[in-house]
Amino acid sequence: MLLLYRNRELIDYILKISTTFSLPNRCFCSSFVQKEKKLIPSDFIEIYNRDQWSLEILSNFIADCNIQPDFISQDEECQLLQEIEPHMKRMRWEEEHWDQQIHLYREREQLKWNINNQKIVERIWRTSFPNSTRKSPYVHILDLHECGFIRPHVDESRYCGGIISGLSLLSTSIMRLVHTNPQLSNICKADLLLPRRSLYRLTGLARFEFTHEILANEESNFRGKYVPRQRRISVICREFPTSQNDVTSSKPENQMKIIPQSE
Repeated sequence: MLLLYRNRELIDYILKISTTFSLPNRCFCSSFVQKEKKLIPSDFIEIYNRDQWSLEILSNFIADCNIQPDFISQDEECQLLQEIEPHMKRMRWEEEHWDQQIHLYREREQLKWNINNQKIVERIWRTSFPNSTRKSPYVHILDLHECGFIRPHVDESRYCGGIISGLSLLSTSIMRLVHTNPQLSNICKADLLLPRRSLYRLTGLARFEFTHEILANEESNFRGKYVPRQRRISVICREFPTSQNDVTSSKPENQMKIIPQSE
C-alpha cells in the first residue's frame, strides 16, 4: 500500500508541474536525487510482466534507460522556447513522417544556439555522452502536436550512434518500449514516464532491441493513471553513426532541413 501511495503521489506531482509554470523546481529533484547519486529507476519506469523477464534482459534494460527530472529550470525552458518557437511557427504540421513513424509533427535541426541555450546543449552532452563521443553538431528538434504520436520503431543506425538523449519541453509524456523479438514482445514491455523539463537517455539493449514510441494523448497512462499529453517539443542530441559509410549512404530526400543559424 505504501508503494502504491508513493506512485500515485509521484504522478500527481508530475501532472501538477506539467500544467503550472510557476511551481518551484527543486522539490521534485531533491526528493529522489539527494538520496542516491543515481536516480531510482522504479520511480519513472513501469515494467510489465517483470517476473517473466530474464535477469540479463531486465538488468541491461534498466541500466540502458535513464530519466533525470528537472534537468532544466522553468526559466531555461522559456529561453529555449523563445529561440525554437519562431522557426517552428513558420512550418506547417506534417501528417505523416517520410518513414511513417510520426503522425502530426514538425521537425528541424539546429546547428547554432544563443549563448545561454548553447550551455544547456553542452550540459546534455556532458550528462549523457562520454567525452570520446563523436558529437553530431546538429540538434534535432521534434515538435509533436497535441493530437500527434510516434509509432513503435527502432532508430536506424545509419542516421545516429549508440546513444540518444532528449529534453522534454511543454508536456509530460509516456514512452513505451517493447522487445523486437516476436517471442518476447508480449512479455518484455515497459513504459517510461518523461516529465516536462526532464532529460532521458537510451542506449544499448533498450535502444536497439526494443521499439520505442510516444503514446497518443488518449492512451497516455502510467501505472493506471491518465497523464494528459499536450503539445510536446523534444530537443534531441545524438552521436555520429559509427561507420562513415552510414553517413554517406543516407538518402538526400530523407535529410531534415536546417534551421538558419542563430547570430
